Amino acid sequence: MITSAVIYVIPFQSSIQQWKGYLCLLLMADSLRRIFSVFSKGLNKVMIFSLDNILYTVVLFVANLIFLIKMGRGTAGYIEAAIIADICSIVFLTVSGRLYQYFALTRIDTVLMKRMVIFSLPLIVNAMSWWITNSSDKYIIEYMIGAEAVGMYSVATKLPMLITTFSSMFLQAWSLSSITAYENKEGETFYKNIWSVYSGGMILGTALLIALIKVLTDILVGKEFSDTWIYIPFLVLGAVFSGMGEFFSNFYIAAKKNVAVMLTTLGGAAANILLNIILIPYMGIQGAALSTALTCMGVWIYRMADTRKYVKFEIQVRRLIFSGIIIGVEMMAVMSGVMAWQVSGICILLLLLLWRKVILIIYTKGLAEGRKMLLRIRKRNVS
Repeated sequence: MITSAVIYVIPFQSSIQQWKGYLCLLLMADSLRRIFSVFSKGLNKVMIFSLDNILYTVVLFVANLIFLIKMGRGTAGYIEAAIIADICSIVFLTVSGRLYQYFALTRIDTVLMKRMVIFSLPLIVNAMSWWITNSSDKYIIEYMIGAEAVGMYSVATKLPMLITTFSSMFLQAWSLSSITAYENKEGETFYKNIWSVYSGGMILGTALLIALIKVLTDILVGKEFSDTWIYIPFLVLGAVFSGMGEFFSNFYIAAKKNVAVMLTTLGGAAANILLNIILIPYMGIQGAALSTALTCMGVWIYRMADTRKYVKFEIQVRRLIFSGIIIGVEMMAVMSGVMAWQVSGICILLLLLLWRKVILIIYTKGLAEGRKMLLRIRKRNVS
């Protein structure tokens, strides 16, 4: 609400000024939805949390169809659809999760609130630092190359979102599990298995995405932007390294070392800006993509090493190095166009062999969960 009030009184250029009221409403609705969603997850209402994400997506999609296509409301319709989806989500979470029983202005714990504000301040700076890391590329590209290059770079960042989406879904569940496991002093086997499944899934997904990069670029962004595929491999690596870095950042949060999370991200943001300034003049757009990959890799490696003072488990560095070499060979083949399909197929096969134990774990766990679900359905049908 404070941010909305500040936005409302700040003068903007005329193209944005007319949307200030809408933007304030959207900011408040989206913020409340996120708070209610995270609160539901914190109460271990995982089913409600999952259903809410589905509901939000469906309402947003339908509302966009109505406001944009049927009613032709343009930008206003787009923002209105987002606000309606947020409100529906808030109502659903409040009613189905019975969150209203926690609403009581007379029961505000000022001591706890103060602790929460102090705890969250470094995380706010951390989020802003990631924004700088992700956005500085475009500003420097525009300054050094031009607006057209920014458009091409923006298109190239769309495909790596597939990796980011998978990573975000996993990390949402892991953020709570890591804190619970840390407080309960879970054994290193638990951490090792979770890390193996996560890193294995990310690496195999990366290899598959790089193999199909040209095909997917034509499908998702159209042939007019098909040339942007050459920038995507490094951006995919950046998304993977970023996700892996976020995995280890949860150990800082579990140990209540939020300042360490902030400092590593600030360091990454500074390094990204410096690398952009150095590489873009020589490599153009590819320099921005490479700087993103190098920055995210640096943050991940530092966090992986630094968090071992809080949590220790077998990371299997040798397997990660071999995987990196295999993906590097695949990238060179795809980007050079020399036997791309053949080399990609061999690389994926090698990675499957290298991560076969992890794949077996995923298959076994998935099969077990599937059987449990079938048994529950059968019991319901019988009753």
